[in-house]
Amino acid sequence: LGQGDVYLCWHGETIVTSAVIEWVPFQRLLTRDLIHVPGSTIYLLVDYTLEATERGTRLTMAAARPTGTKLARAAFAAVLPKVMQGVEMALAAFKERVEADAAVASLPPPG
Repeated sequence: LGQGDVYLCWHGETIVTSAVIEWVPFQRLLTRDLIHVPGSTIYLLVDYTLEATERGTRLTMAAARPTGTKLARAAFAAVLPKVMQGVEMALAAFKERVEADAAVASLPPPG
């Protein structure tokens, strides 16, 4: 994954096309997301950052205001709660996976 690459992200039944604007491995990912909303499309800049903390790593996701037609922005505002519910579920699953991997990694070697 690198600058200029495009990937698809599934949020339930919604597929978001994301173009990588900036990629600093293990630190930052900035994407321009194309999101289809009823009757139109919006674009959204999303910034994901990782930072070390005393207890591990913090993932922060921040988004700019969406761009697109007035109708598209209104439609996005209407579906945003459902989108955020999908994002929260995905982040919870990601957290469980990372914690499970960390627990296995901290086990003593077999034998």
